[in-house]
Amino acid sequence: MLIVSEMRDTHRGRLRRAVFLCPFPPLLNPLPPGRLVLRRADTHSRIPKGTPMATTDQAEFNRFGAGDPTNVFVRIDKRVDLVMTLGATVQAQINLPANAQRVMVALETPAAFSGSPTNIYTRVGLTSGGQEIVADTDVKAQGHIAGSIAASLNQTALAAGAVTPVYLQCAANGGTAPGGTVSVYVGYAVPAAGN
Repeated sequence: MLIVSEMRDTHRGRLRRAVFLCPFPPLLNPLPPGRLVLRRADTHSRIPKGTPMATTDQAEFNRFGAGDPTNVFVRIDKRVDLVMTLGATVQAQINLPANAQRVMVALETPAAFSGSPTNIYTRVGLTSGGQEIVADTDVKAQGHIAGSIAASLNQTALAAGAVTPVYLQCAANGGTAPGGTVSVYVGYAVPAAGN
């Protein structure tokens, strides 16, 4: 954001103009939209009296990146560690805030599961044990996996107007009392306006 300032040098009678660059990135600008309106105060300026130096529309554009603020989103990631012991199924729940959309899931297994399991399935759904977001994905080996989001998931209406629970589950298939940890990262976007 540019801020223009004019002042008259009283010793030499010259008009001096300074241009300042606001140091804050658009989404972190602490100035509320529409409040940054600078107007000429002296009577010697070449800029007509009352001319806005930064308009409300310009402030909005800089704060949100462009146009309509409801179409600009901020991404958030939540991490949940699912710790399995003796092969018992582990489940956790997180809540997506109202109007969250564009969900992404990443699965991180820091060390291979013990107990020689055939599979360690991790699933992410909208119901307990459901697979509406990510279907069964084998995480028994050390490594990281980008979850494959179900094609049938309506991303734009996922949490339309209401908080939406999301269920994360880790279940063993075979092996002898398997144990280990998988970290599930759930990322989502929320509208920048009001956040």
